[in-house]
Amino acid sequence: MILCRRLLSTVICIAALHASMQEPGKAVEAFAHRPVREQESLAAALRAELDALADPALAAQRALAAAGVPGQPRTKTFPRHDAGKRAPKPGERRDTDLPLRVQYVFGLGIVENHSPAPDPKKPQHAVWEGDQRRHLLHSALLGVLPDTDRTLAELLRQLDRDPSADRFVAFLEAWRNGEESFYQALDRTAGTAESVFFYDLMLHDFTAAFAADDSTAPLSTLTAAHDALHAAFLAYRQYRGFREALAYSIVLPPDVPLPHCLQRYEQKVAGSYSLREQVVMLLALNDWDPRPLITQVDDTAAPLPTPLWQSGYDPYPRWNELFAAGVPAMVAAAEDTDAWLRRAREHLQQNAVAIVAAAQRAVAPKAPPR
Repeated sequence: MILCRRLLSTVICIAALHASMQEPGKAVEAFAHRPVREQESLAAALRAELDALADPALAAQRALAAAGVPGQPRTKTFPRHDAGKRAPKPGERRDTDLPLRVQYVFGLGIVENHSPAPDPKKPQHAVWEGDQRRHLLHSALLGVLPDTDRTLAELLRQLDRDPSADRFVAFLEAWRNGEESFYQALDRTAGTAESVFFYDLMLHDFTAAFAADDSTAPLSTLTAAHDALHAAFLAYRQYRGFREALAYSIVLPPDVPLPHCLQRYEQKVAGSYSLREQVVMLLALNDWDPRPLITQVDDTAAPLPTPLWQSGYDPYPRWNELFAAGVPAMVAAAEDTDAWLRRAREHLQQNAVAIVAAAQRAVAPKAPPR
């Protein structure tokens, strides 16, 4: 009878650990209901265990997070406008979405802190501390370090080196679809049956702000303004999406999907590697330090068109040259590029497994007394 109880307890613990990995949101919610002192103790132990993980990829990410700066706005903001209820609603967040306390703002070149620490003497500080503990656990259950959001923001800040489209992006940031910017609404609905309505007032504002950018094709009608705005968005989406996919590919474990709007960058083409795979392969070639890779991308990137709606933007010709230059070294180090990719993915997955294991130990239910 005692043996059966112990066996049942073991089965329950294994099931709980599996659930925490498959549904981090539920595991974090259960953790939040534990006594505060227990949460503090477990969070401190988890943080110490994660800090002790000595791997060059993790060390480089920590260095980037520590070096992150808020930055200074590169352009002036536009007055905010709400598009109203006619725009489609944002989709629900997934458990596998990286929780973000800080976020890089394209067009302004700054990093926004969505969770600043309040005055320790105020009651809100206890709530903030609880949020930090939940963030720590959620991140670890995804297989990433707790400051990965800061690493991601710094990577994007360093990758966004072309300021020529800043005013346009600031314009799309000012027009809102609820909590999301108009850029995010357009990006989310691109290639779907949904559409985002361009308001006449928005097109008038666009014409007033950008008509002088192209004397060869004046934005004299709403139709011309609509077409120019949409073309500008499509060009900029290629620039921004490429950089977002690159940064997320660096920080996310191989088994965690990219955000919905970036999943096109992990789709394989016959006879080729996806962008996500190529990033991992080049990252391994740089001894897991993304900074040299970021510098190479910045130094070789094609400039955005001027004006932005004049032509499309394609980041791949320069990127393909960069990747091709690294192939001989990959083949020299492994039997072929496929073997190099497997080795690189295994390395990153091992890091993720170690992080998830530490998180699982933190949320594991205590074994009943014998």
